Amino acid sequence: ATRAALTPEPDVLASPTISTPPSQRPSSGSANSDAKLVAEMLSQAIATRLTKQAPAAGQPEDRPLAKALAEAALAVGDPDQSFDVHSFKGLDDDEKTFVTKFHDACALVGRDLVSGKPLSEISASIGKSLASIESTKPLRVTRVDLATKVEGFGRITPIENRRFLPGRSTQVILYSEIEGFVSDRKEQTVAKAAWVTNLATKISIITKDGTEVWSRDWQAVSDASEVRRNEFFICDKVTLTDFLSVGSYIMKSTIRDETSGAIAEKSIDFALVADPSLVSR
Repeated sequence: ATRAALTPEPDVLASPTISTPPSQRPSSGSANSDAKLVAEMLSQAIATRLTKQAPAAGQPEDRPLAKALAEAALAVGDPDQSFDVHSFKGLDDDEKTFVTKFHDACALVGRDLVSGKPLSEISASIGKSLASIESTKPLRVTRVDLATKVEGFGRITPIENRRFLPGRSTQVILYSEIEGFVSDRKEQTVAKAAWVTNLATKISIITKDGTEVWSRDWQAVSDASEVRRNEFFICDKVTLTDFLSVGSYIMKSTIRDETSGAIAEKSIDFALVADPSLVSR
């Protein structure tokens, strides 16, 4: 299996280790003041940004998600403030989970600021919090395609009609795009860290009536990057040998996130035909 991930997010947390001597750390009073100022700015920025966006059809004008996130952000200034996500009407279950994790992340940052932790430790805490928030996004296989060539994310030469002759060893590339995967930040050396993504892939060929005629068991796919991936694709080479007769089939790509345990799948149709004039070019 070949894998790659492109268009990574800038690793805003990859700053040099900065340890402030105890004598230079802010006092508890100034730290509290700074935390509250950060909280108010973050809260106002969130509320302004989300309420400026035009609501989707059927969505209320008051944007309950914007209000909930803006209030949750105040936890940076007061980590022990009372916060009840259920008090915001109009949030669905996914939004409530997202807001709750965002509030917890803000509260953690607030406690770190007040305690005078060095920037390196605060950065690490923010990274873990962001990973926790991101994990609320479900694992999805957003695209599968059969291709003859893959040059990068979304840059493939697809097989248009996906028709092949039986009795020949025809090799194709099963191209899969994935989102919602979890990447863990792990220390590689004293001065270097990487975002590690661990997935596994499984391929099945199924007849139209649901009978599995071939499968390839799980294969590990691992990636380490100095920047965080936000796009990921996997290329698997599959040989269509003479075990397939003339007929219509489905090739299924199944992806498992080894970190979260989540599984997602997506399928694509193809056919074996007796007439060479119908074969993919």
